[in-house]
Amino acid sequence: MFALFLCTMSATWSGRQAAYCRAELDRGVLALTCRNNHLLVSRLTEPVVAVSTPRSSTSQASDLELRWLRWVDTERRKRLGICIYLLDCQYSALLQRQPYISKAETTQLALPCEPRYWSAPSARAWTMMLGPALTPPSAYHLPTLSSILLEREKIHGEMFFPPLDGFARTFYAYVLHTHIYEWRQNVCMLNSNCLTGDILSFVPKDIGIGLRQHREWLQNALEVWLEHYGSIDSCDPLSVSHMRAGLLLHHLGDLALRISFSDLYMLARRSATADDLDTATESICNTLAVDRTCTILDRTFKMIGTALDVRAASQASFCDFELAVSLFIGGLLLWATHHLRYRPEINVAMEWVDRHFGNPHTTSPLLAGTPATGDATIPSKLQEIIVALKSTHSVGYANLLATVLEKLCGEGIASQI
Repeated sequence: MFALFLCTMSATWSGRQAAYCRAELDRGVLALTCRNNHLLVSRLTEPVVAVSTPRSSTSQASDLELRWLRWVDTERRKRLGICIYLLDCQYSALLQRQPYISKAETTQLALPCEPRYWSAPSARAWTMMLGPALTPPSAYHLPTLSSILLEREKIHGEMFFPPLDGFARTFYAYVLHTHIYEWRQNVCMLNSNCLTGDILSFVPKDIGIGLRQHREWLQNALEVWLEHYGSIDSCDPLSVSHMRAGLLLHHLGDLALRISFSDLYMLARRSATADDLDTATESICNTLAVDRTCTILDRTFKMIGTALDVRAASQASFCDFELAVSLFIGGLLLWATHHLRYRPEINVAMEWVDRHFGNPHTTSPLLAGTPATGDATIPSKLQEIIVALKSTHSVGYANLLATVLEKLCGEGIASQI
């Protein structure tokens, strides 16, 4: 099963259409197998009972070996289940695909133990590290997630924020993306006038008080995650590189709550139908209203800056998938803004941005306090993104995304440089 997981992961990010289609099928097999084998239920297969009667040294060593092996099997199953769940979360967070594993199936999940216990070479070494405890400590998933989601709510109760390594912090960033994906799906299904193709259903201010409150709840959850688990300074040295993925996911989540990535994909010709293109265009124009364009572009440039810094620091190997998608989404947003700048809605918004930050498609990077330079133009920034995507050699999908951006630039921006 672990081999199938590795093949599915490799095929997903290979950049080849046939391999991706196969990976979609195998993801379903992995989710079903995970469910049927209870891999997301973190408990020992047999209860651990302390032996109180006198035993010979040989019998005690045998009991110790069996206890260790039983724990190793439980931990192995738990880690495999988390890997499968994390892959499923990647599909909704990075590829905008429906997850197969429901949140209710993860209520009994526990996080992996510390690496030193898992890396113990023998039962004796494992026991020496444990001391009087019977098993290594491991935090449950649900209390931490509930604390992230509910800390800003007026709920009485103790919040639980255990110290986490870089992997666990990134894991919770992915879990938050599954909530964001479900909210976005609800927004996309909204149709206030019950008419097919009604563009008013895509206006952000008209989504209704319930969905607005839901969005604010998710924005608060992202802020809580950033407050408790977004600081690289609080990570151990081995987790710093892994934390880059979590920070990129935070940027992506913040943008996903402000603009529909699916509409951006449609605008980039993922669908060949004229109706889908028109609907996506209206949706993007309605989203990029005067009071929102500045914030969206500011967050976009910050995300691109973080991604390019990770690439420059040679830390991309720890977050290749997140890096590729962050650069692509950032590039797509810049291209869409430049592509639609002559629309009345975007033109008014651009004039507003010009008064506050300078012209975004000629000089300014839209970052407060950052000097305006010729290198910060949207066309040159797009070229920088394309180069960075092409240099992500470990992920074939990144080269595919670079090709898409290159084609879009060739059709529009490149001809205007």
